[in-house]
Amino acid sequence: MKKISYRHIYTLNESMYEIYCQNGFKVILIPRENYLQTEMNLTINFGHLNKHINDTIEIPKGTAHFLEHIIFENNSKVWLDLLETPNIDLNASTNLFRTSFTLSTNKKIDEVIHQFYNSILDLEITESSIKKEREIIKHELSMYTENREWKAKMKLLRNMYKSDCMSTDIIGTMKSIDEINKSILLKAHKYFYTPNNIVLCIIGPVNFHNIKTFLDENTSILIPSHFVPSPSIEEPMTVNKKADYQPNNSNSIYIGYKVLNTDNIGNLKFKLLLDLYIHLLEEESKTLYNDFLITLDIEVDSFKGIANILFFSNAINLDSLENLIDVCKQNINMNSICDSYFNHIILKKKGELLSTFNSSKKLARQIIDNHLQNSDFLKVLTILDSITKEEVLSMEDKVFYNNNKSVLHNFS
Repeated sequence: MKKISYRHIYTLNESMYEIYCQNGFKVILIPRENYLQTEMNLTINFGHLNKHINDTIEIPKGTAHFLEHIIFENNSKVWLDLLETPNIDLNASTNLFRTSFTLSTNKKIDEVIHQFYNSILDLEITESSIKKEREIIKHELSMYTENREWKAKMKLLRNMYKSDCMSTDIIGTMKSIDEINKSILLKAHKYFYTPNNIVLCIIGPVNFHNIKTFLDENTSILIPSHFVPSPSIEEPMTVNKKADYQPNNSNSIYIGYKVLNTDNIGNLKFKLLLDLYIHLLEEESKTLYNDFLITLDIEVDSFKGIANILFFSNAINLDSLENLIDVCKQNINMNSICDSYFNHIILKKKGELLSTFNSSKKLARQIIDNHLQNSDFLKVLTILDSITKEEVLSMEDKVFYNNNKSVLHNFS
């Protein structure tokens, strides 16, 4: 064991241990003796944004997702025994910057942590498993491409971003999926799936000393390590294409806004401010439905200071949609947002966050996702309490400015 740090989480009245192992492996442990279920989230700092191995070997789009499939469907006896064990739920997911494997159980964690850890790090890949998963993934992608909302979203993102990874699905493309082979998967696993590139979060009725014993026995061997930098995105403030048209079986208009955190606000605060401002916009648009007969569905996604805000609507006329957005913006100002209403939306957001804290599975995911973006999710309630109405309303200038908007006209 290299280092153990302890902190008391005052907002939860709980303890948290951060354990740093000799081989670079990091474990975040939150004991919850009154909970029946234990949640484990083992996350690798490897996602859709990673384009190269060791800055030299280019990897096809969708490699991180493909490797996740291969690991989850591997036929090793240890993994199969784990899948067939009663009262254990296993899952996996990949996003822009990470791959996660999760385990939920009401069994003693000592009985399964060794299997879980080693099954992901020790991997054998066969040509037959690659062929099988390639067919499954391509079928998954073909289902997406038949969905008009998915096609419109991908088209809009391509028009907004210079980075092709930001504008393609994590699955990849039909061409890139065919390019992924055994050699690429083995090299990616060897390079990214190393202890110093992995974080394990455990939350539930676990004993700190038992976890420490497991780590002492399994992570003391020093292995050749290398630094894997977290992926970053360099994007201009402007969009690639301001307007475009796409054949579809419905007439509708979508608008995407690319928002950059140019003021270097912390990632957590930036996301909170965006969420609160977009909530105000959505609520205001509902009050104007009888005037415009337009419904707005706003999707917000942010990563390391870059956010895309997508406005999906039933509008068939761009002027009407832009007029609705303008009226919403005008109606949201210091005079119209009284203190009691602002406090109400803060309390509503706090309720959402407390729900996340109460769910060990959601909390583990948020802790790790924010950790990989150099943010501390456990400070989110304190940050929320510090946010002012002026800060939220100032987000209008960050969301709506010249040349950060792309419009997609769908037509039948």
